[in-house]
Amino acid sequence: MKFVLSTKPLKTAINLVVVNANVSKFFTRSLMIEMTATRDTLTINTEASALLSEATLRGVGDEDRAVIFVDALQLKALISTINAAQVELEFTNNSLVIRSGKSSFSLPKQADESDGNFASPEPLTDNLIANATPVDGSSWKFIKDHQLYAIATSYTEPVYTYIWMGADGDVLVGDKVNSLFTHSEAGQLNTNCLLRDTVVNLITSLPENAQIVRVGNKYIVFISNDSYEYRTQITPLEENEQNGVYSSDIIISIMELGDSYIEVSAADILTALNQSALLTTDKNPKIEFCVSDGVLRLKDRRVDIEIPAKGKVDMPYSILFKTNMLKSVISNSPDDELKIGPRVTDGDIAGIIVHTSQMTSVLACVDSESVE
Repeated sequence: MKFVLSTKPLKTAINLVVVNANVSKFFTRSLMIEMTATRDTLTINTEASALLSEATLRGVGDEDRAVIFVDALQLKALISTINAAQVELEFTNNSLVIRSGKSSFSLPKQADESDGNFASPEPLTDNLIANATPVDGSSWKFIKDHQLYAIATSYTEPVYTYIWMGADGDVLVGDKVNSLFTHSEAGQLNTNCLLRDTVVNLITSLPENAQIVRVGNKYIVFISNDSYEYRTQITPLEENEQNGVYSSDIIISIMELGDSYIEVSAADILTALNQSALLTTDKNPKIEFCVSDGVLRLKDRRVDIEIPAKGKVDMPYSILFKTNMLKSVISNSPDDELKIGPRVTDGDIAGIIVHTSQMTSVLACVDSESVE
């Protein structure tokens, strides 16, 4: 079968359904893209963890139906290089042949339709479209830029490999193994749920005209215009015995900054941490974090740096951090002005609370031993 269509909407559609960050060998279906052609329509489907995506385009086919699965990233990269106004797609038994002008390219088939088609997102009704709201792209971008770094990669407690969103807009991303958590109010879903990072990767890749609507326990993100129709189905998880419980109330409660804190520049701390990194010979370096009135002192075996700070503390303290963990917290701050206070547990200082106008982070210290 041969199918002819305009190149520009094809590029756009493939960019929407194939998000590079969501293509993973750990989710086999994400490696492929399914293309289905009819007499007048090309439908493109992909799957990723917690996501089903579909784009529909108009064109001209010479048979009733043809289906092929090809490598998703390979197709996306190839189509991005084509400048001709139109392309011809030929569906053969073993490959997808793409013709552009006098050039042709052959992508091998990756799977048979008999192995199963990709699932489609829920269809949109007029009522759902009427109740949709614009995607708040800036909020999702905030989560990606400033919180997603903290997500757990260890499956010791799998629930922390998810993003927690609350009904009041709270967003928690963290890692219990490293005792690092971040909190913002950038949530848009208005329900308590667990989300895969794939959802954030996808939504932050969308253009400004995307809309979102809730359908039962799922969400549909969609774009509709004259060139193509696109929709993605997001499937959050609920906290339960099987999926785990995030303990969001407890985590948020330990992030309350008290009256004893210093105000200091993130850029100054990062400069000191970078200077430490230049000189350290340790494989897993640690740094002493010493706070007193008007001063933050960072010290390890090679450096001893004093950073001016505003504010007073009830009692000076000195604790130890993994240098790379402290740097991650500071470098992902959305603001330069930081308020840093001690996190106190049972009368002992267990770490720090880092507060900005838009986000709060908490990081536990390691064994409180001095750096000689």
